[in-house]
Amino acid sequence: MYELTKPHIRGGIKIKFIKNVSDDLANYLSINTKLDNTMYREQISYALQAIIGEALRLGILLILFASFGKLHYFVFSFVLLASLRVFAGGYHADSFLKCLLFSTTFFTIAIFGTQLFEKTIVNNSFILLLISTLLIGYKAPITSKFRPIKSKKRYIMLKILAVVTTLLWILALMIWIKDSIYVSVGVLTIFLESVQLFLKRRV
Repeated sequence: MYELTKPHIRGGIKIKFIKNVSDDLANYLSINTKLDNTMYREQISYALQAIIGEALRLGILLILFASFGKLHYFVFSFVLLASLRVFAGGYHADSFLKCLLFSTTFFTIAIFGTQLFEKTIVNNSFILLLISTLLIGYKAPITSKFRPIKSKKRYIMLKILAVVTTLLWILALMIWIKDSIYVSVGVLTIFLESVQLFLKRRV
């Protein structure tokens, strides 16, 4: 959900130590691998900032939901979401803090919303999942303009994989997963993923 842009690297990022650590590692790697080139260093630093940012975000979310005793539900929702987003894509924030806020809101709704409306979600799961599948089939894949899909064949393949992955999760929720809370978390996660495909912010 967090994606860097060139302006973002220069000044937009709010947590400076991520950039500092990434730059130091990039310098070390470029020198020791004989790729002592400014362009390579920038590319390595860019990748490291994304990786460190994602790892930090995940760590914060793990601690947050563990403190509420909801770690197992968070892990389940996270794995489900990650498996869908790899094909369907979705909203990308332009800063680490915005991404963290969006992710926290997403998983809070998916997990605590289930606690409040479990019966309603279970009773309406078929409708919610049908709507979700249609939305994903219509809108996916959503990608960053900095990582465009240039091949129409790849675009169609990602769309098919997004729908197939959704259907496989629906099958798991309806047949193999017996715990109603996990089912509700899964249904709400899929539904929220399908809805956030329509958010405008894509960097």
